[in-house]
Amino acid sequence: MNRRFYLLFGLILIVIVASLFQLKHQVVKLERNLIVNQSLIQKEKESLKVLKAEWSYLTNPSRIEILSENFLDLRVLNIKQIGDIEKIPFFIEKNGEKN
Repeated sequence: MNRRFYLLFGLILIVIVASLFQLKHQVVKLERNLIVNQSLIQKEKESLKVLKAEWSYLTNPSRIEILSENFLDLRVLNIKQIGDIEKIPFFIEKNGEKN
């Protein structure tokens, strides 16, 4: 009985030691993944800061006004340019024919 007890105790001890070793290995692997993911998150946060700064610059109203003056040929609307909507010819196409 005494010998069986020590044998069973030894087997249980070996199983526990092997399980703890495997658990430690998994924890180390997860810690590495955590460090990698944290660094990736930090890089993404920095990229977001840069993108927000760029967006703020690009959507600056004074900048947009200058660009519109330089590249768009906009003029003040004259009252003579405004007409009635009834004067616009609307065509409804049915089977390739205009009515």
